[in-house]
Amino acid sequence: MQQRALAQFMIYSTIVLVMLQEELAAVNLAKYRKAQKELEEAEERADQAEVNMSRMRAKNRTSVSVTKTPTVSFIKALCSKGSSTLATIVAVSGLIASVDRA
Repeated sequence: MQQRALAQFMIYSTIVLVMLQEELAAVNLAKYRKAQKELEEAEERADQAEVNMSRMRAKNRTSVSVTKTPTVSFIKALCSKGSSTLATIVAVSGLIASVDRA
């Protein structure tokens, strides 16, 4: 009788142990899947950040290379403000040089 009770106890304890191990495996699998999902989301954000950075760099390159041509009315206004002749000549020559570089 004692051997039978001992055998039943061992079977019961083994079943409980297997159930606990299955539960632990399920928890670990859920943690793994969560971490994997977070990693994929972080990679997507990093990829999007790289795309945005490339766009900004390209936009900055094009905006830096674009220069504005001084208009005739701007040059006339600059000359008519009563500034000294030397300052006007320097300003206009600087504008002309910037147009020549473009």
